[in-house]
Amino acid sequence: MTYTTLKNLKIGETVEFKEIQDHVSIKQQLIGLGIVPGTVLKLIHRMGNQHIVTMGNSKIALGQTLSHKIIVGRKF
Repeated sequence: MTYTTLKNLKIGETVEFKEIQDHVSIKQQLIGLGIVPGTVLKLIHRMGNQHIVTMGNSKIALGQTLSHKIIVGRKF
């Protein structure tokens, strides 16, 4: 498995969330969205500074700052 940040993904890539390089408050926000280690995410669109990902049947918009800090693993 190779690791990168969400911002480096190509549209259509499916990855596994590993960790976030940030404060506990941001981690808590992601947990509130259901994004925990092992969660499968797929980048479906970039809109300005936002990265749109799917997680199951949900779509989530993540800002550029957050996308730079989300570590994901490519294994799919």
